[in-house]
Amino acid sequence: MRRAAILLCVLAAITAGAGLLRSPQLDNRPMHADEAVNAVRFGQWLERGRLAYDPAEFHGPALAYLTLPAARASGARRLADLDEVTLRFLPAVLGVALVAGLWLLRGGLGLPATVAAAVLTAISPAMVFYSRYYIHEIPLVFFTFLFLASGWRCLQTCYAGEPPARRPGRLFWAALAGLAAGAAHATKETFSLALLAAIGSAGLVALWSRRGPGRAPGLRKGPLLLACLTALVVAAAVSGAFFSSFGANPRGLGDSFTAYANYFHRAAGAGQAAWHVHPWYYYLQVLFWSPGPGGATWSEGLIAALALVGMLAALTGRGAGGMRLPLLRFLTLYTIILAVVYCLIPYKTPWSMLSFLHGLILLAGVGAGALVNQVRSRALKAAVAGALCLAAIPLGVQAWQGAFLFPSAPGNPYAYAQTTADVPVLARHVEGLAASLPPGDRLLVQVIRPGRDYWPLPWYLRRLGRVGWYDAVGSWPAAGGLQPRPGVPRSVFIRQDVWDAWAPGDPETLPRGTRP
Repeated sequence: MRRAAILLCVLAAITAGAGLLRSPQLDNRPMHADEAVNAVRFGQWLERGRLAYDPAEFHGPALAYLTLPAARASGARRLADLDEVTLRFLPAVLGVALVAGLWLLRGGLGLPATVAAAVLTAISPAMVFYSRYYIHEIPLVFFTFLFLASGWRCLQTCYAGEPPARRPGRLFWAALAGLAAGAAHATKETFSLALLAAIGSAGLVALWSRRGPGRAPGLRKGPLLLACLTALVVAAAVSGAFFSSFGANPRGLGDSFTAYANYFHRAAGAGQAAWHVHPWYYYLQVLFWSPGPGGATWSEGLIAALALVGMLAALTGRGAGGMRLPLLRFLTLYTIILAVVYCLIPYKTPWSMLSFLHGLILLAGVGAGALVNQVRSRALKAAVAGALCLAAIPLGVQAWQGAFLFPSAPGNPYAYAQTTADVPVLARHVEGLAASLPPGDRLLVQVIRPGRDYWPLPWYLRRLGRVGWYDAVGSWPAAGGLQPRPGVPRSVFIRQDVWDAWAPGDPETLPRGTRP
């Protein structure tokens, strides 16, 4: 009880620190194009009252439904009412919940490893940066972790001879695992990769360990089967509710499966997905050796080094005192399988690596715990823990820099295809133009872009009533100018009489490329 109370207090403090890195100034970075797509789609749902899953784009509907409480709390009823803070609140909360959720694995990881994993989750630059991003990845990582942790807790109640006090919790943990799996499936299609990696890893551990699921003499098959059935029913119900728009769109149930044909096509790098085709080592380069702003090298190498130590502890048992070896071996195999699969898929975006990065972080916690366990005296344990804390300081510095100092800088390895600061400035000036017109005269804005690559402009022009979107024009002056994203130029033209009535005193305040 004393150790549990200490761990609870320490986890609470680390969770609070994670919140300080994730929740302030959520609007300090321009909306990425993918964020803008999700935001506009959610805003249209607010206005129309209906959200239908699209198997060709947009990923699962869970992100939109889970954003609704924050939107209602902010008073938003239309797309124009939304802002970046409201939308990014959900991933920030779930990013913090990833730290607090380690409480579920305390019995399998032990106190030192749980604390170390919590610290590394809290200060991982990638985890911090994408917890401030309105995309599906952090919700996917959270629900996947909740599924694995709840599944492990449920499994512990299925062994013969377990304390009677555990038995009533069996169906609770099974239902929670099912809820998390259903929510993860309704969040993003790539949950299937994590699910297959988990099933494969569990099977390998079953062959490896005498107490593996399905092979252990002490594992009671009846309770295990009932738990699996409960999880499956709950997962199907939760996923089905999201995909069918809670009964309003039954077609979404079938679309949730047909969508995989489209995503297999995209994963191969076909069509427009070719923009995101990178070599197999791309994720390793982003995580462990990226030139950052100011010429410094950004790296989460400490996590990789400690994860290797954790894998060694899982394989040999050395330093794993107080930890459950089957769980460590499962995490090792699961992370390796998932990392290999993601590296082999040609289509790559840096946020996709979060799924296996979280596994590496858990193993890094195991590695740190193993190093502490290897020494016997309390003084030496404190010295090792102190050295690890010092080694983790650069991670915290990079996390702060990425979130607050360089959130949209080109050198930030996580600011991928990031919207430039010109775009919010442009939006403010266009709104100023609209306000300068005589009453009753509504500004007409025409956005022309081959391939309909408008994003994130629909988000930034959401408050204007007359905006047209076109993919071609008969004749248009060629000129360089505004770049919403690096390498994607835009030119801005304003009708002469409107310019004359509005022209700002200082033209330097306009985005580059704006002209009458």
